[in-house]
Amino acid sequence: MKLQTQFLVSFVVVFALMIGIAGVTYQSINALRESEDWVDHTHEVIIKAQQLLTSMVDVETGIRGYALTGKETFLEPYAAGVTIRGAALAENKKLVSDNPAQGAMLNEIEAIVERWKAEVGQPVLQAGRRRDKSASGATLSTVALTVGETGKALMDSLREKIAAFTGVEEGLLAARMKSSDEVAARSIQLVVFGTILAIALGILAMLFTTRRVVRQVGGEPSVIAGITEQIGRGNLDVEFEGDPKTATGIRASVETMVERLKKSREDEARSIEAQRRLSLELETIMDSIPGLVFYKDAENNYVRVNKYIADAHKMEKKDLEGKSLFDLYSMEAAQAY
Repeated sequence: MKLQTQFLVSFVVVFALMIGIAGVTYQSINALRESEDWVDHTHEVIIKAQQLLTSMVDVETGIRGYALTGKETFLEPYAAGVTIRGAALAENKKLVSDNPAQGAMLNEIEAIVERWKAEVGQPVLQAGRRRDKSASGATLSTVALTVGETGKALMDSLREKIAAFTGVEEGLLAARMKSSDEVAARSIQLVVFGTILAIALGILAMLFTTRRVVRQVGGEPSVIAGITEQIGRGNLDVEFEGDPKTATGIRASVETMVERLKKSREDEARSIEAQRRLSLELETIMDSIPGLVFYKDAENNYVRVNKYIADAHKMEKKDLEGKSLFDLYSMEAAQAY
């Protein structure tokens, strides 16, 4: 596998893991938000149920005060309570529309409220409208005594129903709080574990890639670069650290190249020495021949002469080599020779 591909694979693995962790974290955060929304939803349902009970207490108080005193001012909390009660009941029905059991309990609560309204509230209000002003509220008092037990029984039943309703919601709240805590804990675990895993894989990828690079290079790149620079300058006597048998990659190739260059240099030196010896032998043979022995190139220049030729020209042999007769004599004498 190419080095570039190895780097790419390592980075892709780490990035893929990081993207996976980000995706899991995103899902966990969404789940946590959803769980928190449900917790807020349950709180709101319980608050609306308490508002419903409080408004009914206000309605009951207003009716009771009106029945006992006949004063219209006691109808103000009654009217306000009726408004709050209706709004709280309608909002709670909307909030628990996804829970048929809770919806059924709200229907039962609404039935009790309507019954209280029909059997307690309306009779008192009607009696107030019919009362003889000269009777000092006797009619209202009579009605209050008549519906008092019914009102108490209905309010007790309403409290029980609302308590049961909020009890269910509180159970749901506890379950949702537990679920929210579990989601939060799981999110933290996933983030911590994923981060540790990403770091571990990143370190492994770095170590693997570094090892592969060092193996392919065969050592520190700066050291290898210094060795190749010396070789480029002609120094083949560079020293390699470590055992040559364990060398890998570029360093092994450089060592092999150096060994071959050294062998070539030695072969060349031996060849030059052989040629030098052969030249000396040839020179000895030529000088031992009693006569003019020489050979020239295609341009009539002396390539090699024996001592007799040199003596004839009154020159050294080395001075004659590479020269022609035209370099030594006049044109007529050279042509004649």
